[in-house]
Amino acid sequence: MNYAVFVPSYVNRIEHVRTLLKPAERIVNLGCGRGEVNFYLKERGREMVGIDINKSDIETAKRLAKQHRHLKYYVMDATKTEFKDFSFDAVVCMETIEHVKAPEALILEIHRILRKG
Repeated sequence: MNYAVFVPSYVNRIEHVRTLLKPAERIVNLGCGRGEVNFYLKERGREMVGIDINKSDIETAKRLAKQHRHLKYYVMDATKTEFKDFSFDAVVCMETIEHVKAPEALILEIHRILRKG
């Protein structure tokens, strides 16, 4: 059996997330890497924030996003961000949870920074 037909491609997953996101004021992408996903999702939010623990990836993301004022990037640990409680209307976290040492802490942090409703 070829199970590959059941696994959507990465681009299809991004597109699926994009269709699920309602227009929002602030969206954060936890574990954004070099920020490629943020470019696909940027029209869904007035401000699109990306964080990653990898400084080199964030430097690349900032360089690629120079012409896009509403794209912002920070070096930060997704399990303990520096954001205020209830800071974001939506949280995107793709291909990240399997890489963190404490997945429960990541879920709690998402709950903390996500606005109610």
